[in-house]
Amino acid sequence: MLRLRQIALVASELRSVEREICEQLGLEVCYRDPGLSHFGLRHGLYAIGDQLLEVVAPKLPGTTAGRFIERRGDGGYMVLLQTDDLMREKARVADNGLRIVHDGREEKHGASIHGIHLHPKDVGGAILSLDQAEPPESWLWAGHDWAYHSLSNVVTRIVAIDIQADDPDAMAARWAQATDNPVREGVIQLDDAQIRFIEAKDGRGDGLSAADLHATDRRRAGRRRRGWRGSGRAARRPGRGSAGRARAGARPGSDRARRASRRSARCRACAPADGARLRRAQGGREV
Repeated sequence: MLRLRQIALVASELRSVEREICEQLGLEVCYRDPGLSHFGLRHGLYAIGDQLLEVVAPKLPGTTAGRFIERRGDGGYMVLLQTDDLMREKARVADNGLRIVHDGREEKHGASIHGIHLHPKDVGGAILSLDQAEPPESWLWAGHDWAYHSLSNVVTRIVAIDIQADDPDAMAARWAQATDNPVREGVIQLDDAQIRFIEAKDGRGDGLSAADLHATDRRRAGRRRRGWRGSGRAARRPGRGSAGRARAGARPGSDRARRASRRSARCRACAPADGARLRRAQGGREV
């Protein structure tokens, strides 16, 4: 098993981004780790179905998140993939010469989680974390009661992410090695989502640039609010009564997969000028 369980963004200011996420995506804060303050950080986690969106912001100077913002601006920062056999994954990445920069474990409330972070220079695009949770439906990185705060009035899951790169083919090859999944036409297919590799055209270089979310409330998603606008790849309008779910059974890179992916809501994670602006397109309209 290898599925997309969490993505993290960095922002120079937490509250305004958090307010936008909660208002536009219909989510609420599910967890704040007080221990992060010791590292000069503030953050919030927001449950989308059983997946998590996180925003991290520097509270003090000299943090890794702050240096990331200075170098690249607000945007995508980290991708956490869930596996059912982390020991196997650790042995495999070591055999492939990939370095592990963090190895963490937590146990509480009858659950446990163990994760490793791969060296960013060995993978690229974002910090990649491989994590095993027991039981699998738990996720202690978001506390023990995050599921209580999971809301689904607007969006229900993350169906795809984009990793942009000056050389997307080379980036895809590194991620294929790190995840032990093949690349087909620029796409790595996970159990529940896609990782797509695209050319960087915004002058910001390599990074996690966007995510597609499965939308359930088309009328609310279509409202125009401050800081939201079409991403330039508008989602196809779903049929009546349908939220346009991306089909897990579609072959990666196929016309069917691309059509299914376009039917999801678009969430653009990065904006170099004015913070972590999120953008999405629904039904071909600017939102």
